[in-house]
Amino acid sequence: SKNIFLNPGDVVYLYKQASTYSIYGASNGNGRYEHGRRELYLSEALGNSGGLNNLQADASEVYVFRFIDRSELNSILLLKDPDSALDSLDLARVPTLFRFNLREPAGFFYTQLFAMNDNDVVYIPDADTVDLNKFISVLSPTTSTSRNVKNFND
Repeated sequence: SKNIFLNPGDVVYLYKQASTYSIYGASNGNGRYEHGRRELYLSEALGNSGGLNNLQADASEVYVFRFIDRSELNSILLLKDPDSALDSLDLARVPTLFRFNLREPAGFFYTQLFAMNDNDVVYIPDADTVDLNKFISVLSPTTSTSRNVKNFND
């Protein structure tokens, strides 16, 4: 039904929209990235962004957010009664979250097997110690100033 015949003088325009993914959080390069390759893996996507920020990232929690067709999700989860588990969502495409632990060696192997899809979102949260370091950096100038005033008065 889509076999369209061309006639002499017809003009055909072809374009390809590049697939994209976004990386946010504690990476060395947040933003939207294009990839024209046939298949791009999470390990390469992380590399394109400069990787995880060593001083900020929680390597045990790297997330990929993706919408997955309901039937595909059923096959991934191997549900015995697929309709009962996903009925409450009433969606053709289900929002799905994948978590990778890059503190474990297996996590790196999984990132090399996980193919990126168009419009995937990668999120790398801050490590728990980052908030403590931020708090200390706020206090540091204050304690330094009070120390200098004390030394000046002595």
